[in-house]
Amino acid sequence: MDKGQLHVFVFDLHGSRFAIDATAVWEVVRLPEITRVEEAPTYIAGVINLRGRVIPVVDFSVRLGLPPAKYRLTDGLLVIEVDAQMTGIVVNDVHDVIALDPEDIDPVLFPGKEGDAPIFIRGEARVGDEIVMLLDHNRLLVSGDYAEILVAESASEEESPESDFLPLAELTPEERAVFHSRALGLIGKSQAEEARDACQLAVVSLGGEYFGIDLAAVREFTSIGNLTPLPNCPEHLVGIMNHRGSLLPIIDIRELLSMPTGAFTHEAKVIVPSDDHLTVGLAIDMIHDIVSLPPAEISPLPASVASEVETYALGSAVCDDRPVTILALPPILEKLSLMAGAKQ
Repeated sequence: MDKGQLHVFVFDLHGSRFAIDATAVWEVVRLPEITRVEEAPTYIAGVINLRGRVIPVVDFSVRLGLPPAKYRLTDGLLVIEVDAQMTGIVVNDVHDVIALDPEDIDPVLFPGKEGDAPIFIRGEARVGDEIVMLLDHNRLLVSGDYAEILVAESASEEESPESDFLPLAELTPEERAVFHSRALGLIGKSQAEEARDACQLAVVSLGGEYFGIDLAAVREFTSIGNLTPLPNCPEHLVGIMNHRGSLLPIIDIRELLSMPTGAFTHEAKVIVPSDDHLTVGLAIDMIHDIVSLPPAEISPLPASVASEVETYALGSAVCDDRPVTILALPPILEKLSLMAGAKQ
């Protein structure tokens, strides 16, 4: 990823759009069952068991002083790590990982209070037509609160009643069953120590199949837009688009992967790889998730996979009950560079 730029993970909460430093994001999971803890700070929804580790869950809306809202099955949990401490943040929707230039981030000040800024917001930036509030994750949970939560959780033999916490109190029996099932799934995964060596992947879809992209090889994700087709060009060159003041060629890699080609919709996304020699955008249909995948969960490719795919794949895995082929961007970019050279 480019030095000097800040890569952030964008998410929605109660109709507002926020972003958090992507280097602090460990993974994103579907919201599981949360265990309430007595005497925890009011903004703590409770705790969960994540691979044998008890981590607190922050209700960010309460942390901001907003009224709490019922949790939904479509909500997610953003797991971040700050000073070797894991914390979960309840979010409504997750979006792209994007790159921000420092000069694009403006300070946020309260009207009429010169020099007085929000505690948890470090700035704001315009991304397209949206205003994104940049979250200061270091202030979400102070170390004293973290210790207090864990002591309270270990000392308490009974859970704090959910009736005093609106987001959990209004859940139906059916919703509780789903959340409980998700919680069991998180407990059953490999231990947290194994996850330390995990690879952070973006799970994306292309042509009806799912692929994993190593975030370390990605400069940013962006939306496809203002795409201009070029006449008399190879089929894999979808067109060019204006990106940060420069023309970015958009490539369809389905031909490389022996997949049927076709048109992309206006909702398509673009992966901009972090490569000093070839600047292109790789078109995909959608970004579904960001996961942290331990090496033990990566398997060899099935024998049924086309030989062309083996050239560009590192292995396969199962993410959220979906088979995912993990792609290696360097050989893909090398092949594209050779193809571009052959056309000159």
